[in-house]
Amino acid sequence: MAQTKQVTLDPGGSQVVAFTVTPAMAGIFAIAINGLSGSFEVIDVAPAGIALRNLRLDAINVPAGTKITATATATNYGDAYEYKYISLSVWYWRTPTSPTGMNFTEGVGLYPGESANVNFEFTPYSLGDYTTFIDGTPSHAPADLVVEFTVY
Repeated sequence: MAQTKQVTLDPGGSQVVAFTVTPAMAGIFAIAINGLSGSFEVIDVAPAGIALRNLRLDAINVPAGTKITATATATNYGDAYEYKYISLSVWYWRTPTSPTGMNFTEGVGLYPGESANVNFEFTPYSLGDYTTFIDGTPSHAPADLVVEFTVY
């Protein structure tokens, strides 16, 4: 995306010339103006409100009837206290296209900049493969909010 501005100067004169650009994504961008070069970095802005990261299970290969604890980290990126209900879904795959699900809900209240772990406990009894995820469906949840495990 090139921009051009024409400037006319009297001998010994100077003038500030400004260019404005709004990158659509994070990254490091190079800039060059009449042989002078430099760069600038655009960083991702954290989402407002409570965001969830890093779903993990205390075990991913367990005997039937074993209690499992799922934990996710919640962080309030907003500028005010927020309370949010978080939904954990556990899908058991009876067939490759037909899951049976369990849902669990926990609440978390956080002040701006505060983080906390949110824990869910459940006990699977059916043998097979499971998918555990937070907020949505496995195909729409961020990769760090989906975990698979097996009950034997």
